[in-house]
Amino acid sequence: APATVTVIWGSVLPVTLIDFNGKLNASKVDLYWSSSAEINTSHFDVERSADGVLFSKIAKVKAKGSASAITNYTEIDPIPEIGMNYYRLKIVDNNGSFVYSNIVPVKNNLKIEMVTKVKPNPFTGRVDVYLSLEYDTKVYFNMFDFGGKRVYTKEFEGTKGFNLFTLENLEKLPRATYILKIITEQNLFTEKIIKQ
Repeated sequence: APATVTVIWGSVLPVTLIDFNGKLNASKVDLYWSSSAEINTSHFDVERSADGVLFSKIAKVKAKGSASAITNYTEIDPIPEIGMNYYRLKIVDNNGSFVYSNIVPVKNNLKIEMVTKVKPNPFTGRVDVYLSLEYDTKVYFNMFDFGGKRVYTKEFEGTKGFNLFTLENLEKLPRATYILKIITEQNLFTEKIIKQ
Protein backbone atom coordinates (compact mmCIF):
# COMPACT_ATOMS: atom_id res chain seq x y z
CA ALA A 1 0.00 0.00 0.00
CA PRO A 2 1.16 3.62 -0.50
CA ALA A 3 3.22 4.83 2.43
CA THR A 4 4.75 8.00 3.77
CA VAL A 5 8.39 7.83 4.86
CA THR A 6 9.98 10.46 7.07
CA VAL A 7 13.74 10.97 7.35
CA ILE A 8 15.23 13.29 9.98
CA TRP A 9 18.76 14.74 10.00
CA GLY A 10 20.90 16.96 12.15
CA SER A 11 22.65 20.17 11.17
CA VAL A 12 25.40 18.73 8.90
CA LEU A 13 23.60 20.03 5.78
CA PRO A 14 23.65 23.58 4.34
CA VAL A 15 20.18 23.86 5.83
CA THR A 16 18.79 22.22 8.93
CA LEU A 17 16.16 19.85 7.56
CA ILE A 18 13.29 18.96 9.85
CA ASP A 19 11.86 16.30 7.55
CA PHE A 20 11.59 15.09 3.95
CA ASN A 21 8.47 13.16 2.92
CA GLY A 22 7.14 11.49 -0.20
CA LYS A 23 3.62 10.17 -0.67
CA LEU A 24 1.77 8.57 -3.57
CA ASN A 25 -1.30 10.66 -4.43
CA ALA A 26 -3.41 8.96 -7.13
CA SER A 27 -0.99 8.75 -10.08
CA LYS A 28 1.58 11.31 -8.87
CA VAL A 29 4.00 11.62 -5.97
CA ASP A 30 3.77 14.57 -3.60
CA LEU A 31 7.13 15.56 -2.10
CA TYR A 32 7.50 18.01 0.76
CA TRP A 33 10.17 19.03 3.20
CA SER A 34 10.83 21.64 5.87
CA SER A 35 13.91 23.53 7.03
CA SER A 36 14.42 25.32 10.33
CA ALA A 37 17.54 27.26 9.32
CA GLU A 38 19.03 28.39 6.02
CA ILE A 39 22.24 30.31 5.48
CA ASN A 40 23.16 31.34 1.91
CA THR A 41 21.22 28.41 0.45
CA SER A 42 20.64 28.63 -3.31
CA HIS A 43 18.20 25.87 -4.23
CA PHE A 44 17.13 22.26 -3.94
CA ASP A 45 17.44 19.82 -6.83
CA VAL A 46 14.83 17.07 -6.51
CA GLU A 47 16.27 13.82 -7.89
CA ARG A 48 14.62 10.48 -8.66
CA SER A 49 15.94 6.98 -9.22
CA ALA A 50 14.36 3.65 -10.16
CA ASP A 51 17.06 1.60 -8.41
CA GLY A 52 18.27 3.86 -5.59
CA VAL A 53 21.71 4.19 -7.24
CA LEU A 54 21.47 6.20 -10.46
CA PHE A 55 19.59 9.48 -9.93
CA SER A 56 18.42 12.18 -12.33
CA LYS A 57 17.06 15.66 -11.62
CA ILE A 58 13.30 16.08 -12.07
CA ALA A 59 12.82 19.54 -10.52
CA LYS A 60 14.62 22.59 -9.13
CA VAL A 61 13.14 24.47 -6.18
CA LYS A 62 14.49 27.88 -5.18
CA ALA A 63 15.46 28.10 -1.53
CA LYS A 64 14.49 30.86 0.86
CA GLY A 65 18.18 31.73 1.03
CA SER A 66 18.72 32.87 4.57
CA ALA A 67 16.08 32.25 7.20
CA SER A 68 15.91 31.16 10.82
CA ALA A 69 12.17 30.38 10.87
CA ILE A 70 10.66 27.14 9.59
CA THR A 71 10.24 27.11 5.80
CA ASN A 72 8.04 24.56 4.03
CA TYR A 73 8.60 23.34 0.47
CA THR A 74 6.54 21.18 -1.88
CA GLU A 75 7.13 19.61 -5.27
CA ILE A 76 5.24 17.07 -7.43
CA ASP A 77 6.54 14.21 -9.54
CA PRO A 78 3.73 14.00 -12.13
CA ILE A 79 5.02 10.90 -13.91
CA PRO A 80 6.56 8.45 -11.39
CA GLU A 81 7.78 5.07 -12.52
CA ILE A 82 5.65 1.97 -11.97
CA GLY A 83 7.02 0.19 -8.89
CA MET A 84 9.61 1.74 -6.59
CA ASN A 85 10.73 5.35 -6.90
CA TYR A 86 13.60 6.72 -4.83
CA TYR A 87 13.90 10.46 -4.13
CA ARG A 88 16.62 12.63 -2.64
CA LEU A 89 17.43 16.33 -2.35
CA LYS A 90 20.61 17.90 -3.65
CA ILE A 91 21.01 20.94 -1.40
CA VAL A 92 23.07 23.63 -3.10
CA ASP A 93 24.76 26.69 -1.51
CA ASN A 94 25.25 30.05 -3.24
CA ASN A 95 28.93 29.21 -3.65
CA GLY A 96 28.07 26.05 -5.62
CA SER A 97 28.90 23.53 -2.93
CA PHE A 98 26.27 20.90 -2.21
CA VAL A 99 25.34 17.84 -0.18
CA TYR A 100 22.70 15.16 -0.59
CA SER A 101 19.91 14.26 1.76
CA ASN A 102 19.03 10.70 2.64
CA ILE A 103 16.83 8.75 0.22
CA VAL A 104 13.03 8.51 0.49
CA PRO A 105 11.37 5.51 -1.22
CA VAL A 106 7.81 5.73 -2.57
CA LYS A 107 6.08 2.77 -4.21
CA ASN A 108 3.73 3.32 -7.14
CA ASN A 109 1.26 0.40 -6.97
CA LEU A 110 -0.84 1.34 -10.01
CA LYS A 111 -1.18 -1.42 -12.57
CA ILE A 112 -0.68 -0.93 -16.28
CA GLU A 113 -3.95 -1.49 -18.13
CA MET A 114 -4.12 -1.99 -21.88
CA VAL A 115 -6.13 0.51 -23.88
CA THR A 116 -7.82 -0.77 -27.03
CA LYS A 117 -6.70 2.18 -29.17
CA VAL A 118 -5.65 5.83 -29.07
CA LYS A 119 -6.20 7.62 -32.39
CA PRO A 120 -5.36 9.54 -34.40
CA ASN A 121 -1.69 9.54 -33.57
CA PRO A 122 -0.28 11.96 -34.68
CA PHE A 123 -3.23 14.23 -33.82
CA THR A 124 -4.25 17.80 -34.51
CA GLY A 125 -7.30 18.97 -32.55
CA ARG A 126 -8.71 15.85 -30.87
CA VAL A 127 -7.85 12.35 -29.68
CA ASP A 128 -10.24 9.39 -29.37
CA VAL A 129 -9.48 6.80 -26.70
CA TYR A 130 -11.14 3.37 -26.82
CA LEU A 131 -11.02 1.76 -23.40
CA SER A 132 -12.53 -1.38 -21.83
CA LEU A 133 -13.26 -1.16 -18.10
CA GLU A 134 -13.85 -3.96 -15.60
CA TYR A 135 -16.34 -1.81 -13.61
CA ASP A 136 -17.88 1.65 -13.42
CA THR A 137 -15.20 4.17 -12.44
CA LYS A 138 -14.00 7.69 -13.01
CA VAL A 139 -11.34 7.99 -15.71
CA TYR A 140 -8.79 10.80 -15.60
CA PHE A 141 -6.84 11.95 -18.64
CA ASN A 142 -3.69 13.99 -18.18
CA MET A 143 -1.29 15.09 -20.89
CA PHE A 144 2.29 16.10 -20.07
CA ASP A 145 5.08 17.58 -22.12
CA PHE A 146 8.53 15.98 -21.88
CA GLY A 147 9.50 18.47 -19.18
CA GLY A 148 6.82 16.97 -16.92
CA LYS A 149 4.46 19.96 -17.16
CA ARG A 150 0.78 19.06 -17.36
CA VAL A 151 -0.75 20.75 -20.41
CA TYR A 152 -4.20 19.14 -20.51
CA THR A 153 -6.57 17.43 -18.07
CA LYS A 154 -10.04 15.90 -18.42
CA GLU A 155 -12.31 13.71 -16.28
CA PHE A 156 -15.00 11.28 -17.45
CA GLU A 157 -17.47 8.86 -15.86
CA GLY A 158 -16.53 5.45 -17.27
CA THR A 159 -18.89 2.46 -17.37
CA LYS A 160 -18.21 -1.26 -17.24
CA GLY A 161 -17.37 -2.59 -20.68
CA PHE A 162 -16.40 -0.69 -23.80
CA ASN A 163 -16.01 3.13 -23.67
CA LEU A 164 -15.11 5.82 -26.18
CA PHE A 165 -13.63 9.00 -24.70
CA THR A 166 -12.87 12.05 -26.83
CA LEU A 167 -10.26 14.63 -25.82
CA GLU A 168 -11.05 17.88 -27.61
CA ASN A 169 -9.76 21.45 -27.99
CA LEU A 170 -6.14 20.40 -28.48
CA GLU A 171 -5.50 22.74 -31.41
CA LYS A 172 -3.53 25.27 -29.36
CA LEU A 173 -0.96 22.79 -28.10
CA PRO A 174 2.48 23.30 -29.68
CA ARG A 175 3.73 20.70 -32.13
CA ALA A 176 5.60 18.23 -29.95
CA THR A 177 5.55 14.75 -28.43
CA TYR A 178 3.44 14.33 -25.29
CA ILE A 179 2.78 11.68 -22.67
CA LEU A 180 -0.92 10.81 -22.33
CA LYS A 181 -1.65 9.39 -18.91
CA ILE A 182 -4.99 7.60 -18.34
CA ILE A 183 -5.86 6.81 -14.74
CA THR A 184 -8.68 4.83 -13.14
CA GLU A 185 -9.07 3.95 -9.45
CA GLN A 186 -6.60 1.07 -9.67
CA ASN A 187 -5.00 1.20 -13.10
CA LEU A 188 -2.70 3.37 -15.16
CA PHE A 189 -1.93 3.56 -18.88
CA THR A 190 0.57 5.82 -20.62
CA GLU A 191 1.24 6.41 -24.31
CA LYS A 192 3.35 8.78 -26.36
CA ILE A 193 1.27 10.89 -28.73
CA ILE A 194 2.43 13.45 -31.27
CA LYS A 195 0.83 16.82 -32.04
CA GLN A 196 1.15 17.76 -35.72
